[in-house]
Amino acid sequence: MHKVNYMRGDSLLQVFKMIAESNNISNRILNSAKQLFFRYGYTKATTDEIAKEAGISKRTLYKYYPGKLQILESLIDIKLNYIHEQMNIITDSDMDFPDKLKSVMSIVAETLKEISREFLEDIRKSVPRVWKKIYNYRKELVEKYYTKILIEGKKSGHFKPEVNTCVAVLLMVNSMELIINPPEKGSLPEDLEHSIPMHSEELFDELLSLIYNGVLIKEQDIK
Repeated sequence: MHKVNYMRGDSLLQVFKMIAESNNISNRILNSAKQLFFRYGYTKATTDEIAKEAGISKRTLYKYYPGKLQILESLIDIKLNYIHEQMNIITDSDMDFPDKLKSVMSIVAETLKEISREFLEDIRKSVPRVWKKIYNYRKELVEKYYTKILIEGKKSGHFKPEVNTCVAVLLMVNSMELIINPPEKGSLPEDLEHSIPMHSEELFDELLSLIYNGVLIKEQDIK
């Protein structure tokens, strides 16, 4: 990350202006990179395109980030930190269980809304260390937050008494696994592959619906 250099004679106002300008350029780089990464994939996007999209020179870009990898890592860190902060706020709040669960799922869905399965597959193949960081955070997300909420929901009587909380957590872990580590193209029958939602958010919604609603029609609904 670029550091702001200021002289001893600079006023406090000048220093603040320099910091604001530096942050503005950094944000422009990150926003431009995010758009290009999600539009074309990490591998195909170049620093030339990122600089052009941000309206700066490539030389200026390198003053802030040594390369494309560091930009990607910054984007991932910002997103994971945001999720972490929001999850702490929600799980520590006084919301009742249904609202708390809905809020947690909304944060996950909001995050996945920007991410395609192709992007994750690209990261997995081309930048293994970044993908591993995302993969490991998935485990923390489920174990630290989702487990806590499920246990709370069972205690408050929102889940059936016979539901095994550990199995429910396992289902969630495997659901997140399917989203973050999707099957490679061509590894599934063609008809099945084309039927699976390509966008992570849609896939997540489908999986949640299956987990909470099941696949069987209730007896009273059968005509």
